[in-house]
Amino acid sequence: MRKASMVLGVIALILALLPLVSGWFLMISWLIYILAPLGLIFGIIAIVKKQPKAVVATIVCAVALLLPLLLDKTYEEAAMKSVDNALNMTIDAMESLESLGE
Repeated sequence: MRKASMVLGVIALILALLPLVSGWFLMISWLIYILAPLGLIFGIIAIVKKQPKAVVATIVCAVALLLPLLLDKTYEEAAMKSVDNALNMTIDAMESLESLGE
């Protein structure tokens, strides 16, 4: 029984770290929403089975689930600022081209 809870703790830790790494790669960031809940479930099961090291994995899984929600507003603001800057640069370039044609 002790070995099974240790295995669940290790699986929870692996499933906790993968979503954190996948967040850096946008093409596989959808893994966060699959692996983090699985890691959270395995971590809770391992904690119930008296595996104290699984607490870290469970906390990391919770962070992996909450991080995209917390950073969503920051990403949105940065994207809007980038689009505004690109539009302003395009307008400035168009105005300078028009002034050359006169």
